[in-house]
Amino acid sequence: MVQMELMEEFDPAIPVTLPHENVYLIQVGYKLFRFSGASLLSDSPSYFTNFFTNPQNAEKVLYIDRNPQVFQKIFSHLQGYHIDVDDAHEYVYLWLDSYYFGLRRLQKLLDSEFTFACIGNKSFKIPKQLLARTNNYPNYFLINFDSLLSDNRKIIQSKSMIRPPPQRPPMASTRSSDLFADLLEALKGNDSIVKDDQHRQLLLKECRYYRFLELEQRLLKHDLVNNPFTKEQEIILNLLDLQQRGVSSRSKGIHDEHALRYTRPYMIKEKERSLIVQVNLEAGSTCKLSINRDAHLISFICTGKLANQFHSVFGSFAKDLLLAHQMEVHGQGTDKFVIFCGLSNATTNLNGQELKNDWFFDWFKHPEEPLLKKRKASEDCHSEDELAEVPLTKSLWRVLVRGDRCRLHAVSLVGYSNQAAFNKSITML
Repeated sequence: MVQMELMEEFDPAIPVTLPHENVYLIQVGYKLFRFSGASLLSDSPSYFTNFFTNPQNAEKVLYIDRNPQVFQKIFSHLQGYHIDVDDAHEYVYLWLDSYYFGLRRLQKLLDSEFTFACIGNKSFKIPKQLLARTNNYPNYFLINFDSLLSDNRKIIQSKSMIRPPPQRPPMASTRSSDLFADLLEALKGNDSIVKDDQHRQLLLKECRYYRFLELEQRLLKHDLVNNPFTKEQEIILNLLDLQQRGVSSRSKGIHDEHALRYTRPYMIKEKERSLIVQVNLEAGSTCKLSINRDAHLISFICTGKLANQFHSVFGSFAKDLLLAHQMEVHGQGTDKFVIFCGLSNATTNLNGQELKNDWFFDWFKHPEEPLLKKRKASEDCHSEDELAEVPLTKSLWRVLVRGDRCRLHAVSLVGYSNQAAFNKSITML
């Protein structure tokens, strides 16, 4: 966590190593600056006071080959004014000069208030208070600046240079300045800057680049639900947005079943909530229900990226959650994840129609089931007599754990039993 140095309480007392009323001349480039002794001593000891306390130099003009526009800010600081830095380049120039001249109070002032960076073609002034006491630190900017300034400090000290080395501010020229401006608004608490899902994904990508870990979690698409039946607050998150470190179980043994809980990582004072996982069909993956019509058992099956994410997030909570490797028709292999699931009380939309709560019982075989009904069930799904499969495009699940055993229970399902039904969901551009 960033350790923000509190600005020292202003001390009006000024040392008397130089006469306060005397005027001392410093020529910076083409401009002559006149300082009172009191001004020079307001941030001392320094390069200036060390020079003028030598009796032989008291009447001399100190010549410094630096930028007078940058030095104007130092002049104002020594006169007791608060200075405002305009952009990232000026900040670096001013910080290097403040260190080179030994102006410790100015260094602390510059270190405590803002950090600067050039994003795209624009300079940004970033209040350090936005990042203080959060898990958005360490981040791209502060690590970069700390390293940059530390390296320059060592160079100046070790080589006794006559001037600070040339340096530019942290730059991310390939990133979007508009997106970064949105991130700053979000850091201030304004989450309404998210325009749509595509914009959200771009912001999340930028969060990862700059290592704004807490902000990334806050911007993830989610919903909070107050369940009146369990009297708990539940959080809905996409499977691909989950991290294993945030998952926890309250189950005490094989006879004690509870839904897994989730705490979004990196978020300060984040509340633990009951987890509902949303699974969206991804390119290169499959996602389906497998109904064993003879055994009256239902499994949830997914492959590819979804399978790996399921195992990565939940694999440590049950010994039976394993990945299998299967060969596809085209000869390439893929990971496959299978887990038992329950469907009672779930909302199910199949082929654009909402089904009754116990619809899956109609798909089970019964000894007295007529042949005509069996044929109809086979036609309405991918059926191999004993097994019927229902491809899913979206689904919501609670992950239930009993000791070292795990299963899913559906909250909501959207699927299609055949290509013709799925085609109806496809709209023209």
